[in-house]
Amino acid sequence: MKVKLLILADDLTGCSDCASFFSDLNLKVLIIPFFKYEKRNYKADVLIFNTQSRHLKGVEAYRRNLFILKNYRAEKIYKKFDSTLRGNLIPEIKSILKFFSTIRYLPFAIRFIPLCFSFPEQGRTTKDGIHYVDGKIITKTQFSKDPHFPVKEANIRKIFKSFKDKVVILDAEMRKELDELALRYKDYFVLGGASGWLKSLIPYWFKVKKKNLKLKIKDSPLIISGTKNEKTFKQIEYFRRRKNIGVWKINPENGRIKKEKEDPCLIYLERSPETRPHIAMKNLIKAIKSIIKKRKNLIICGGETSYNVLKILKIDRLNLKGSIEEGIAILSYKNYNFILKPGGFGKIDLILRCYNVLGE
Repeated sequence: MKVKLLILADDLTGCSDCASFFSDLNLKVLIIPFFKYEKRNYKADVLIFNTQSRHLKGVEAYRRNLFILKNYRAEKIYKKFDSTLRGNLIPEIKSILKFFSTIRYLPFAIRFIPLCFSFPEQGRTTKDGIHYVDGKIITKTQFSKDPHFPVKEANIRKIFKSFKDKVVILDAEMRKELDELALRYKDYFVLGGASGWLKSLIPYWFKVKKKNLKLKIKDSPLIISGTKNEKTFKQIEYFRRRKNIGVWKINPENGRIKKEKEDPCLIYLERSPETRPHIAMKNLIKAIKSIIKKRKNLIICGGETSYNVLKILKIDRLNLKGSIEEGIAILSYKNYNFILKPGGFGKIDLILRCYNVLGE
């Protein structure tokens, strides 16, 4: 079965981010949250795969992307990259170029792959090939100290220079510029970059009627955060000042739980820059493992946290149900509702707004 659009993202929150832009369109949007080397028949207009490849070795990231490209036919392909340049950028582009050399159903010759990493509404912009976050060169932000994938190069054209004319890096500082780039490149078979450019491309690819979304919510939300990103900590603090709820704070180093109430609405890892990420995540999982099976509405902050929660619940697909805003989708599986929020994403009131939509 050929889908209208195939999207490959390297983590789970990236999948959710992309899905959010389709929330008011009458399309079947399906996220596959866990990668497997097996081909299955999925019925969807838009099929979004999590390759789970951001923190893998480059050769495995290459293999996973190539496997999906070879086994799922599509009218269009969008390779979603992190808007802060984390992940296996080079191996994943190599997989696309290899794919081009092996397939026979291309609608026309591929001259190059246009890539745009800008998402102005989230402070990600590119000028003269240099990438910025909130007006600062990315290598001077906290993303240069990411515990898994520190960003060491801000010049995107330099990162992809080995591909010469096969990859073109596009600048954009405003939404208007992204819209203009979308008009220029909309007919290309494969494109890539941040989800911000995907937003501008969708109106050219899908001319469908909007649908009215009805959310059936019956359970108060549980917020779970395992990210170290300071933006999420500020969102949590803002939320707590405005809601009198039960909170569990997890010590990342030893897993000790500080319970403010026995029945929590918020569980999160405390700040601890020195703690190794895998130890902190192990302690969080231990704390939440039993309680998440009893809750039906979950707001999860951080890509790795999202991955582990869905793994515990044995969820193999997610359907798009709605969105809080662009970049923040409401997803469902049977009786569960999920909001998967990237650690470095959103305004200070985002967690509060997510909670209000699912809980009130």
